[in-house]
Amino acid sequence: MIYLQRVPIAILALVGALVAGPAAAQRHPAPALEKNAPDAQAVQSLGTADPGPYSERNQSLAQAVCTALSTKVGWVFAVPRECSDQVASCADICKSLSGKDGQATHLSCFNSIHIYDDKPASKISSLGLKTFKYNSCDKAFCGPNYCCCGGDS
Repeated sequence: MIYLQRVPIAILALVGALVAGPAAAQRHPAPALEKNAPDAQAVQSLGTADPGPYSERNQSLAQAVCTALSTKVGWVFAVPRECSDQVASCADICKSLSGKDGQATHLSCFNSIHIYDDKPASKISSLGLKTFKYNSCDKAFCGPNYCCCGGDS
């Protein structure tokens, strides 16, 4: 157990999420989408084990990446964002979510990422999962599909 002190928290969170598997989703189901929400079709697989950019696996990966990218002490959320020219930037999305969590009352964007729906590497020295880091929150085009939102109480 002493060795766990050297393992980054984000990696532990990712391993925990992957080990928990589909049973965790049954204990904590994703919120239902509004029937006429503009992104309802794009996030059809939101929170499911189904493949897709918003699957459980990719949300867990996004949460781990955002947590690792954070440089401040505080709350971190990987917020799914529809990949479209018609949706708000991550800066606007994070700001709009302020007050939605009882602990993290003031949220702001600190980065944005695109998690691709690639398969993990199947053999040593081969490409697998892919992520693009924007180092920006103001992109309002089909690019970032996760916003890294952070805040304190």
